[in-house]
Amino acid sequence: MDTRFIHIGFTNTVSIARIIAIISPDSAPIKRIVAEAKEKNMIIDATHGRKTRAVIIADTGHVILSAIMPETVVSRVDIVADDEMKADIKSEVKSEIKDAVKSEVENEVKSEVKNEVRESIKNEIKNEIREEIKGSR
Repeated sequence: MDTRFIHIGFTNTVSIARIIAIISPDSAPIKRIVAEAKEKNMIIDATHGRKTRAVIIADTGHVILSAIMPETVVSRVDIVADDEMKADIKSEVKSEIKDAVKSEVENEVKSEVKNEVRESIKNEIKNEIREEIKGSR
């Protein structure tokens, strides 16, 4: 479950994962939704007595009232989403770079091992030749 929160005013926060809609309170249908939520005790008033400027509908059925404009709340959600997207991209790029570097290091190690084997074989051959020369004297 996503545990990121956005600030909706007066030190109040809402879980981004729970938000279904962020809407203006001015239309009659939204006013009805707010009134029904009050009747059902499903209203969360985070306005601190200020004018309601945004109504946030949660997936739990709660209706949250905020004194912040809907556009501001949406922009805060977008900022968090942008940060998450950047983190995802960074993770993806890091993984790609790690794979490339791993392949590069593997090739370097193989090359080092081949060079060590070549030197070893070269030294063996030199020693065999030296033994042949010493034996033919």
